[in-house]
Amino acid sequence: MKDTLTVALEGDAITVDKFTAALQATLRMANALASEVAGDSPIDWLIDGLDRSSAVATLRGQSRSGDDQSVELVVAAFGEVAHALEVHEHITRSRAVVTQARKFEKLLGEGITEVRLETPDRDATIRSVDRALIPVALPVRQNYGAVRGRIQAVSSRRSLRFTLYDALYDKAVSCYLKDDEQELVRGLWGHMAVVEGLVRRNGQDRPVTIRDITAIVELREPEPGRWREALGAVPMQPGAESAEATIRKLRNA
Repeated sequence: MKDTLTVALEGDAITVDKFTAALQATLRMANALASEVAGDSPIDWLIDGLDRSSAVATLRGQSRSGDDQSVELVVAAFGEVAHALEVHEHITRSRAVVTQARKFEKLLGEGITEVRLETPDRDATIRSVDRALIPVALPVRQNYGAVRGRIQAVSSRRSLRFTLYDALYDKAVSCYLKDDEQELVRGLWGHMAVVEGLVRRNGQDRPVTIRDITAIVELREPEPGRWREALGAVPMQPGAESAEATIRKLRNA
């Protein structure tokens, strides 16, 4: 079921106030959209994930009347507004929605370089139009590839999202499955794996989301001291200089 909204902040000085403001803007924009597209079907937004070492929060919508379609309508509308913010297009929604949407832009600066909004179908990166506020930032890009890391935060609530902590940066990467692919991560919580698919990278060239997942390959856990198995893997030629001697020469050069 497509029932999640995710907000993430990127920067080198993310304060609690900024993160709280991002959560509030997400909740209030979702509620404003619910008034437009969900009518009289009240929706509660529950915290579905707070990823460690990353300023990333995921909210899961739950209709009080059990109307799952109303939640999906709100999530889809949220994605449309997020896309409009990313490409600086006019937002064709109510004043209440636009007011909350503009608050994401106001988060930029003072240590915040990007705001990322995600739904199960799409994600959008909001960046300042003033390039001076984003020093040496690369354009957001996406291509097919693979990310190696540890799978965490696999929801048990029919969610299509799980979190991979990539091995290089130890940061959360949001991974989105299709409706019939939940079984791909069953039993892999806490395991090392390689996730292959459409990888989207932020302005620092770090992976942030993976969609259109084509494979999840579990990796063997490294064993303490296993590196010793490599000793003698390449036999030395007669008369060859030892590694220790080579290192000593380079050190003393």
